[in-house]
Amino acid sequence: MKFTNKYNLPEYLYNLLSHEWYGGANAVHDFSVTQMCNPVCMTILQNRHKEDLESDVMDKYFQTIGTGIHHLAEIANKNKKYVVEERKYTTINDIVISGQVDLYSPLEQKMIDYKVTKAEASKFADKIEKYKTQLNVNKYIFEKNSFPVKTLEIVEIYRDWDKQKAKREVGYPQTPIVIIDVPVLSNPVIEFEIKKYISEYTRERELPDESLSPCSPKDRWETQKSFAVMKHGASRALKVCYSLVEAESYRSLNTKVSETFIEEREATPKRCIEWCDVNEFCPFYKKYMNKEEKPNEEKRVND
Repeated sequence: MKFTNKYNLPEYLYNLLSHEWYGGANAVHDFSVTQMCNPVCMTILQNRHKEDLESDVMDKYFQTIGTGIHHLAEIANKNKKYVVEERKYTTINDIVISGQVDLYSPLEQKMIDYKVTKAEASKFADKIEKYKTQLNVNKYIFEKNSFPVKTLEIVEIYRDWDKQKAKREVGYPQTPIVIIDVPVLSNPVIEFEIKKYISEYTRERELPDESLSPCSPKDRWETQKSFAVMKHGASRALKVCYSLVEAESYRSLNTKVSETFIEEREATPKRCIEWCDVNEFCPFYKKYMNKEEKPNEEKRVND
């Protein structure tokens, strides 16, 4: 990856943020467990264009904080009764997969993964599914290497935890560190999911970028297409509906039709726009951006 320095940080900070701290950066594999938690299209593009990627060092700020916590945890627990930051490999259908565990307790047969994240992330309902995939595939790999695993845990560490918010906001984490139990899946179930991912990966990896199958709307974190009932001259919607029929019904029953119109709002792939490091190579994203960059067309469905 190439790094820019848009904010003219001094050399010592540039070196800190641009340093490759990731232990699996030079691992010899087809893909890692972390990548397997991502859509196949993203994994292929990351592998194919890793030397072409460009990012500003300031974008590595939060990642560097997380790396620091992992490094301190490794120092604190190394050479004790734990296995820390160790990478293992397994091969399925000639595809090599690697996984690195933050901490493994042989005595308890427990696998632990640290997540340094924002406190707001504690409310994300779909995170457990991703945690379940990541830890169970790591479990599968470690057990193939004679490390039995009975329990799985995520340790969420909130980098922006606020004591006052914990007192007044419902659902806000009450402590800056929360331990989450992750469901353990059987190895046949895990292997089935791995083989399904490998099947898609091997089917797609020889295709050129423009022929890759797009990520699913769910994987794109895509908002739902909507229809906003708008008042002429106003910037905020009177009501946002998720079908044209609903919007038309609301407009006719609750507004003066002559004073309102319905605005169609396209689905927005939030992950593609904000959180995908290979979007510039992605055929779906290019098509989406080309559509967005066209001269604004009237999106009034009914006026």
